[in-house]
Amino acid sequence: MNEELVILINTLRVRTPMYIGYLSILRFSSFLQGYFWAIYCRDKNFEMQTSMGYFTDWLAVKYSIRESLGWDGILLKLAKDDDELALQLFWRHWDEFIELSKNVSPESHTLTYKNMVSYE
Repeated sequence: MNEELVILINTLRVRTPMYIGYLSILRFSSFLQGYFWAIYCRDKNFEMQTSMGYFTDWLAVKYSIRESLGWDGILLKLAKDDDELALQLFWRHWDEFIELSKNVSPESHTLTYKNMVSYE
């Protein structure tokens, strides 16, 4: 997991409305997309998709989501389109994901299915 991204997300968590206006998964997601775009503009080798892609894959496996949704869409679906609740779900799932990610070797750069479902 990208350490800079983890630091950014932890910073946003403390005073989320200060950065995005109000508690909203859609605003939070848009903020992160802007962050990824700014990094990409500075470094063309930066892969925007992988930054949150593993988190998206983990959520999809955890909840057996077969639709083509991003992490924000999955959380919105789980929250029955409640934007603020979806952000609360993000924090809960993000903590779990980061904890599981600590058990993944840096050489693999991916979460295997076994790692992703180790919470069961």
